[in-house]
Amino acid sequence: SSQKGPKHAKTSEKIVKRTIRGMLPEHRFGRGRETYKRIKCFIGIPKEFQESKTIKAGKEKPDKFIQVKEISKR
Repeated sequence: SSQKGPKHAKTSEKIVKRTIRGMLPEHRFGRGRETYKRIKCFIGIPKEFQESKTIKAGKEKPDKFIQVKEISKR
């Protein structure tokens, strides 16, 4: 049945948070759990950071990439 089984997030911030969770050591216990609770994912720029100066991570664009919004539409 389609009502059972793994539930996948549709929104981009939840997809990113789930991806980060997979990178954490044992996200259900101890240090991994505390780290996971501190993760904040936003759609767009939050009001508290809109006035801040932006920093570019890399000067070169990658050749192949996919945006999170494209993943959430699949």
